[in-house]
Parts: sequence; C-alpha cells; structure tokens
Amino acid sequence: MTDGEQRRVYLYVANAGDSRAVLCRARAAVDLSTDHKPEDAEEKARIVAAGGTVTADGRVNDGLNLSRALGDHTYKNPAQLAV
Repeated sequence: MTDGEQRRVYLYVANAGDSRAVLCRARAAVDLSTDHKPEDAEEKARIVAAGGTVTADGRVNDGLNLSRALGDHTYKNPAQLAV
C-alpha cells in the first residue's frame, strides 16, 4: 500500500470469529481475512479432531456459531479447541 505521497505504508490485520476484515480498494471490497465458521470443512475437522462437536445448524458444542473467538472460556476445554 502507499499513502497519498507514494510512501509505502503497512497495514496489519487480525481477526477471530465471524468479524471479517475488509479493505476498500478502487471502490471494491477486498476480504483480508476468512471467517472462522464451524460449517467450513477444515474448521469442522479441527473441532471434531479435538473432541468437540458441530451440530447440523453449525453450532460448536451446542452453543457458538463460530469456531474461534476471544473470551468464551466455556469453549476453552478441551485445550485442543483453544487454538
């Protein structure tokens, strides 16, 4: 990225859960991150491998509808899910 004076600037982005990071470039939205949703095949496999469950409606252990989050201490056990 560059600023108005063509100097290089850096943008650092992080996300957890379903709060997507988006950049507006040339009047178009560009996704900078991927949602952590339990219905995603890789996320579901990670949850199941760690001993968790994903219900038909995409809930992790009958609760959250996202597979990664900050806080939510109930979902930090088993420890393998806290990645």
